[in-house]
Amino acid sequence: MTTPTPEPTGGPSWTAPGAGPDPTGAPEPGWGAPPTQPGYLAPPTAVPPTGPAPGYTPGFGQQHPTAAPGTSPYPQSGSPYPAGPGWDQWAPPAAQPGIVPLRPLTLMEILDGSFRAIRSNPAVMFGLSAIVVVVVITVSTVLGLYVTDLLATYLPSLTSELDPASAQAFQSTLTTSISASMGSFVTSVAMTFAGPLLTGLLITSVSRSVIGQKLSMSEAWALTKGRRARLLGFALAIAGAELAVLALLVGLVVLVARTGSTAAAVLLGLAGLVGYLVVAVWLSVRTLLVPASLVLEGTSFRRGIARGWRLTHGSFWRLFGIYLLVVLMLTVLTGLLGVPASILTQFLVAMPNMASVAVIVTAVSSAITETVTVSYLASVVALLYVDLRIRREGLDVELARAAGEAV
Repeated sequence: MTTPTPEPTGGPSWTAPGAGPDPTGAPEPGWGAPPTQPGYLAPPTAVPPTGPAPGYTPGFGQQHPTAAPGTSPYPQSGSPYPAGPGWDQWAPPAAQPGIVPLRPLTLMEILDGSFRAIRSNPAVMFGLSAIVVVVVITVSTVLGLYVTDLLATYLPSLTSELDPASAQAFQSTLTTSISASMGSFVTSVAMTFAGPLLTGLLITSVSRSVIGQKLSMSEAWALTKGRRARLLGFALAIAGAELAVLALLVGLVVLVARTGSTAAAVLLGLAGLVGYLVVAVWLSVRTLLVPASLVLEGTSFRRGIARGWRLTHGSFWRLFGIYLLVVLMLTVLTGLLGVPASILTQFLVAMPNMASVAVIVTAVSSAITETVTVSYLASVVALLYVDLRIRREGLDVELARAAGEAV
């Protein structure tokens, strides 16, 4: 009999309310159903203050205002006591043992909390990302260097009619462009499969940062034991579905082009491409929280996908808006980070026999930007998962209990 891998103490239970243990998986030590504690973290009975409310400053010679029964005497802006029927609406501030307060999160709290998640545990957030990204970038760079050498062999014969300076410039520019394009394509395809796996690994660190704990890289890896195959299977399923729809679309366009008019085939292709993009975005948002469900709840493959699908029900536009905003922010950041490498690459391309160095510089720049991008996106996904479960399932009570036990 094998001994289960121990987990860090004080971890919260991420099991869905009412869900029993996974009949197809091994027991999840330390991640069971949350204990029922009636009244836990219930707001204390508020006592109306006898003096002026905090933030209220009477003017010179003015008396403290009186209020009609059942109304708040401090409706002005800046008062922490909201206007309404009586003082029973007052509630204590939410506990914040970690990177975010344990209550439904606002947009700014999600964005700021994602930065805090990286800053609180950069070794895991950047370390795990860098390992995966460097492997992917290395493979694409090797292919790019191979293409560079191949083009350096055959291009001189194609540019023999040009003068030496023009031939050298043409060869360098074409070689760098083709190598960079191939590297970007290989990186995109590889990250399509590695992205969900890496997101699942990083989510474990963010989930513990929420309650003020810090995981080591080995602990984060151990927490995903038995679940990494499900993450990879999920990535393969999504990629396979998208490729199948795209192949069907291409097949229809080719069929119409052969049996009908070219104009009809072009119109069908454009309409199909727009529809494909819409469906791909919709599917991506509806399955956005599946990696978190597979890793944190330890569900089976089928139940994990169904669980992530249910969590996003009714919250599509909110999730889509936040994720789109984050992607746009990271696109701008990636562009800014890539400016120095782009300038250096252009300088190297203009020099003789420096095409290979330009490819390496581009690869290093891509590795840095991909590491930052993946780490931040994983943090955002983890906090969106926590936010939805707090709103719908009261996960904040369980998180507060786990944070108290860890003290």
